[in-house]
Amino acid sequence: MGVSTKGVFHYTKDLGSLINILTIGFYPSYCKEIMIYGGERYSYAIPMVSFCDIPLSEIQYHTKKYGSFAIGLTRDWAKRNKLNPVLYIEKDSNLASGIKNMIDFMFLNWHEMLDDKDFDDFYKNVYKGGLNVIYSSKNYEGRLIRDEIDKDFNFYEEREWRYIPQISGDHINKYPDMFWEEDFADLNKRFTSKPHFKHHGTKIKAKDIKYIIIPDKSFLQRLINELKNIKNLFEDETEFIYLITNILTLDKIIEDI
Repeated sequence: MGVSTKGVFHYTKDLGSLINILTIGFYPSYCKEIMIYGGERYSYAIPMVSFCDIPLSEIQYHTKKYGSFAIGLTRDWAKRNKLNPVLYIEKDSNLASGIKNMIDFMFLNWHEMLDDKDFDDFYKNVYKGGLNVIYSSKNYEGRLIRDEIDKDFNFYEEREWRYIPQISGDHINKYPDMFWEEDFADLNKRFTSKPHFKHHGTKIKAKDIKYIIIPDKSFLQRLINELKNIKNLFEDETEFIYLITNILTLDKIIEDI
């Protein structure tokens, strides 16, 4: 048995959220992270959508944290939309110290030290490159704080992938590159409901979908009825039939896989 699936999965807590994803695709939101690099604590919020490639035989605990509804997309879809596995960082490693030094360097007052042209070059190359490392990094282990869960946790077991939007010029006013902890009040005021990004989303089609997971068969008929109404998801009846044949129920996965 493989140590990962041949696609990526996104889990959610209710059928309405699943139907919304199938209808409009994935749109990122700012997600808060607490990271430790080289003995220094950093707390910030970054734009992303999370996925994972945990084998179906091992998803029971994951669904308890993130929900019993899921959509599984092909690896081709993940590559096409530039998803990448998370870089897991041991907090006391040499790499963690290197990232700490990189962050300290990135957030010097470059506006004052460079003229406009040189700052633009710095932002587009050095700064954006560093941001992509920050966006894609997570501690190997740490505190898991989600809903009523607050415990030490090995994040490496989540096998996370991330979709990171390319904010481009929107960072100046509309979508900041990131929010530091001292700016969380401003984040909560400016972005009151998820998804935060009304643009920079990624679409899905029936041919991109490997599986749709629901908790049990009691949700099946409603899901099928809803799928019939999502006309932009499939091109013909063959694709629709293909789609509904790839619906799995979590109870049967746990029982049989």
